Amino acid sequence: MPVKVKSRILYAICAAILVAVFAIGLCACNKEQSPYASDNAFEIEISDSEDALVFAPKGFSYTYGVIFYVGALVEPTYYSYLGEALAKQGYLAVFPKIDGNNAYNNYTESEPALEKYKKVKFFIAGHDFGGGAAVRRASENVGAIGVMLYAPLGFAKQKFDENGKLEYDDDGNVVWEHYSIAGLSIPTLLVETDDALRTEDLKLAATQHTDASSTEIVLLTNSDSISFSSIDAFSSLTEEQRSAQRENTLNHTLSFLKKVVCG
Repeated sequence: MPVKVKSRILYAICAAILVAVFAIGLCACNKEQSPYASDNAFEIEISDSEDALVFAPKGFSYTYGVIFYVGALVEPTYYSYLGEALAKQGYLAVFPKIDGNNAYNNYTESEPALEKYKKVKFFIAGHDFGGGAAVRRASENVGAIGVMLYAPLGFAKQKFDENGKLEYDDDGNVVWEHYSIAGLSIPTLLVETDDALRTEDLKLAATQHTDASSTEIVLLTNSDSISFSSIDAFSSLTEEQRSAQRENTLNHTLSFLKKVVCG
């Protein structure tokens, strides 16, 4: 091979390497410059409609958001501490209002927030039976970039036909619908509590319906499952313990979001 040709090939290879290195460096710089990589304190805009309670960072063109399904029968306002913290960091936080605040039993086939905010990349989250609804939503290929579950319940339920009657198989057994994100490799945060209500069977069910290789499991000490909301009347904890649980929940949540968004 002529020397000139060899030189040109060598030059082309070197140029390609330099371009690749520059691109990697540029991506790293972009990540470092991302507002989501910093600790922010954006002003908040709150809108409360018939469809959802929404917390948004004021004057900021947000790219990411969280759709959060509340615990069974719990009002979205009891998660305001979480919505405010998310919006301050630059995330759109949407708490859908579904009949009776029961996203699990009154699950809707479509999520209005996904249609309304088409340019936003969403994490799907939920507490209690809202966690079960979140798993179902994320399992239906909605393009979720992450899932966050807080003492989740409900990964299967009896199937009803269009007339509201239970469906049975050929052997006369009730048909069950099962919901799982195991095997989907969606980045997942699973936050558990150490109270008596969260039995080992419930915790095992949660891990079995999430992907082991992509799930970060956090166990909060001196915690209970109700205190992910700010309903204190049914909590077994002291005021100080409830406050500490919510602070730890925020820290783990924001840290998880940052890792997924910024790498």
